[in-house]
Amino acid sequence: MTKTELIINLIKFRMTRVGQAAGFSEAEAVQQAEAVISEQGLRGWFGGIKALSGPDGAIVSNVETYVRLLNVRGCLNGNVSEATLVRVNNEAIISIEQHRRKRWPGSSNHPFELTDYNYYRTKVEVMELFGIEPEQMGLDRETVGLMTTIALDYFMGTKTA
Repeated sequence: MTKTELIINLIKFRMTRVGQAAGFSEAEAVQQAEAVISEQGLRGWFGGIKALSGPDGAIVSNVETYVRLLNVRGCLNGNVSEATLVRVNNEAIISIEQHRRKRWPGSSNHPFELTDYNYYRTKVEVMELFGIEPEQMGLDRETVGLMTTIALDYFMGTKTA
């Protein structure tokens, strides 16, 4: 699975949850999600760019950057102290935030846990881009947390989405 396919799967996952919350069966919600993905043109090369540029793509990019920074600092081999892991975690989140705030200013008091950070950043960017709360797009804290976990599994090589 490619990074773009992961993002499309997460969009489908999110939209399916929205459909189910609205009272549709899982099968109906999946069908609706697939229809929207097709209507939005989110498949293929250009569709991948569109998918990457949305909030789902931002979550995936944040997780990818986070995992890469932890790997570069040797934190994924299991032989690091808790203090080192905390320090590198904080460095990774700060690095991601410095990059993202160039386009969408946020708070200097942002969270340092990856799931909480992704929800905070999603809230900032969705409000800026769409003028709505992320929950209106199905990006509530629980969904963002699940999407973060799926992306972590993908980049850590422990599961496929």
